[in-house]
Amino acid sequence: MTRTGGPSGLLNSWKDVANYLGWSIRTVQRREKNGLPVRRIGTGPRSSVVAYVAEIDQWLKSLRMGSEPNLPPDVLQGRIQSPIERSRVLRRESRRLLHRRRVIQLQLLTNLTSIRNIRVVLPPRG
Repeated sequence: MTRTGGPSGLLNSWKDVANYLGWSIRTVQRREKNGLPVRRIGTGPRSSVVAYVAEIDQWLKSLRMGSEPNLPPDVLQGRIQSPIERSRVLRRESRRLLHRRRVIQLQLLTNLTSIRNIRVVLPPRG
């Protein structure tokens, strides 16, 4: 399947739509609920679908304009990261947050130690 679909820009299966978008078939099926413009051929939940490249491109463009807030930021930005890329991003963020937590814990420990070392002299009761 080419990036432009068939001669009329028609994608005639979930697999074709998924290949065009660079997503998994399951992701494409979930996005149907968010307005991905596909047309079912038949009435059942397992019926075949068709979609036009121009309509999909217009849908993606509208997402980038911010009209569909329920989709992940990767979709809204028009780029889907592979699971490996996403994992790397999450690991970097996890390391950064872990380091930040350690810095805050050290600051807290330093503050608690300072508080313990303060000697409070109370005036005698009269």
